[in-house]
Amino acid sequence: MGRLTAGRTPVDLLEHYVDRARGSWRSSSAPPPRLRPMTWPDYHPRWRGQVSGRMLEPALYDTGRLGPWAARLRRPPVLGLPIPLQEATVEWRPSYTPEKFDAAAVQARVAAGQVACGQALIGALLEACLTAGIEPLLETRAVEIAMSGGGADQQVAGLVVEHGGRRRELPPPP
Repeated sequence: MGRLTAGRTPVDLLEHYVDRARGSWRSSSAPPPRLRPMTWPDYHPRWRGQVSGRMLEPALYDTGRLGPWAARLRRPPVLGLPIPLQEATVEWRPSYTPEKFDAAAVQARVAAGQVACGQALIGALLEACLTAGIEPLLETRAVEIAMSGGGADQQVAGLVVEHGGRRRELPPPP
């Protein structure tokens, strides 16, 4: 991971992320995002350890799981059809081999409310928040981190946000 960050991220922070990331989903009752391996070539073919298919992408996600929040899932500016990258770049390659493109499958996915790529990942993360009782604040901007204490005892006391022209402080999670 140090190579991927070009040395800009301290090694101890990367190790902390790896140590904590695996267990971070265990406290959620929502299912974790389903990820699929891609057979896309490695981003860095000259690096030691290079293999084809190291990239992961979110599986298709059913927005019906979000209830009324499904309408709030932002449409992407590109890649708006429910076609995972594996299909778009490896299997179907509609730009190069349009005869492989399965329009009926895409239409069925649209009708079923399925999304792909970033929308699939955000949908799963939003579902986890909602399942945990966390309702996102939309059109809300973080403007300041509220601190308490002083010197070495200083710690985060909340987040100051702005919504509808008004500021309010949100407490940190328990």
